[in-house]
Amino acid sequence: MVKLVNPQEVIVWDIIPFLRKELAISLIKKEMSQKNVAEILGITPAAVSQYLSSKRARSMSISKELSSEIDSSAEALKNKESSALEEIQRLISLDGVKELACNIHKKEYGADKDCDICFS
Repeated sequence: MVKLVNPQEVIVWDIIPFLRKELAISLIKKEMSQKNVAEILGITPAAVSQYLSSKRARSMSISKELSSEIDSSAEALKNKESSALEEIQRLISLDGVKELACNIHKKEYGADKDCDICFS
């Protein structure tokens, strides 16, 4: 039997690590060092290394639109126009991220297939 969890737990356990991973990858592609990426994201350089080697956080298929939003967030972080806290919160509020969380909630944590609480 699959343990039913709250949608917020999916955000904490699955979505935030995924977003950090994607932001780290995007920042590295913008020629930032792992040390600087770690400082920006408020994580350790070892965590950045694990994100880059796919040892931490799951991989997910995302839309081009969401990929573009993540890249925009990375650019804002690189240019010190925003903080990681603000950008991760902004990304979590996007429908594409809510859809990812909803799908994980249904497939892996026992939410009813007709559930739409994440969009309420």
